[in-house]
Amino acid sequence: MLAYPFITKDVLAAWDGLPEHYLSAARTLGATPMQVVFAVVLPLLRPALQRGLALAAATCVGEFAATLFLSRPEWQTLTTLIYQYLSTAGRDNGDRAMVLTLVLMMTAMLLFVLLEWLAKPERRKAHVDLA
Repeated sequence: MLAYPFITKDVLAAWDGLPEHYLSAARTLGATPMQVVFAVVLPLLRPALQRGLALAAATCVGEFAATLFLSRPEWQTLTTLIYQYLSTAGRDNGDRAMVLTLVLMMTAMLLFVLLEWLAKPERRKAHVDLA
């Protein structure tokens, strides 16, 4: 969650820099909205998404270590539970760690989508109009 503002800033800057005439040209040539997203928008946003994911991965590793360092035995968090499962041998423990990681990612994503939804309506409208 710590890297989210930096990733969002990078991706939104790339989103704002998308050439509008590319999207219009794709629509004029008969592309559906999904085709425009997959054939035009995503390739143009790919470098920003890659930078954001690299930053998020680096930040997560650092925060994971800090969480383990600062955690107390009586406190059980998702990250310490994931670490506990990963540090124990066995395929079942690895599977449990992956499920908990998915729960953590989905919870964070749901929280950020909810925060974006509650953002200013004109900002939300600007993002919808470009897609």
